[in-house]
Order: sequence, then structure tokens, then C-alpha cells
Amino acid sequence: MFYLIFEATDYLCSNSKRFDMEKDEFDQPKNKRPEFLTVICIMTFVGSAWGILSGLGTLAFSDQLLDNMVQQAEMQEQLTEQIGGTFGKILSMMSSINQDMIDNFVPLTIGSVISCIICLVGALLMWRLRKIGFYPYLIGELGLPIFNIVLIGGVMAYIGLFFPILFVIFYAIHLKHMK
Repeated sequence: MFYLIFEATDYLCSNSKRFDMEKDEFDQPKNKRPEFLTVICIMTFVGSAWGILSGLGTLAFSDQLLDNMVQQAEMQEQLTEQIGGTFGKILSMMSSINQDMIDNFVPLTIGSVISCIICLVGALLMWRLRKIGFYPYLIGELGLPIFNIVLIGGVMAYIGLFFPILFVIFYAIHLKHMK
């Protein structure tokens, strides 16, 4: 699957104007990828591949995972009843979030896999210094946390926006090096 995505981005890049690899006045090749852009692209490749594989594995074993999640939710509800007080209220809020996750398990997992694929395509294009790759990356990276906020809500869903926004900023800083 990764090979097909790589070939598709190669096709997109080969049918557009090729980069001019002439030397500049410092005898450096033009359009050289900055090191930090290389680092964040590699981090995105690894994270997206991990997200795709773990999402597909989660879907493959969804029945067993859902059974475990339901058992844990039941145990957490019993614990909430026993504890009471402020900590019991916190556990109660967590129980409702867990229930929302159980109810939306398959859509959340599919959304995660799709988001990772979109991010991977965008990162591959930016690896090749194609500015157009920023936009699918932006959609894939911010789409999943927003999807989680809509389906689950809660503070934890908002905390999930920190790293996506950070990486979007990192890529946006390097847009000037892309065509």
C-alpha cells in the first residue's frame, strides 16, 4: 500500500515542472531540502505508517478490543460508585467519555486510518518540496482531532490538538522552500 502511495506522488511530481537543480552563487544546489524539513517528514512517515498499521490491526481485532473496553467500563463504573466524592465525579466523566469511544469505535478507527493516509500523501509531496502537499497534510492532521472533538468531546479531545498544530506550524515555516 505504501508503495502505491509513493508511486502516486511520484507520478504527480513527474508530470509537473521538474525542479531546476542548477547551482547558486555559493555552489549549493537550488531547492535543497532543509534538514529540519527532512526530520519532520521522516517523523511523519513513521507516525503515519504506525497509525495506518495500528488502525488496520485495531479493525481486524475490533470484536475482542470492544469486549475488553466494555469490561473495563463496567469495572470503572463499579469503582465510581464505591469511591464517590470528587474523585468519583472525575471517574464518572471518564466513564462517559469511554462510553462515547465504545459507541464510536469503528468510525474513530476508520477516521484515524484515513487521516494517516492523507498525512502520508501530504508529507511525501512535501518531501519532494511540493507546496501542494501542505494542504492534504493540514486536512489529515487537523481533521482527526476535530473529528474526535465532534464525536467524543471532553478536554482530552482538545489536548489532542497540541502536536498536530505544532507539526502544522513546523511545515508552514518551511513552505518558503517548496514550489
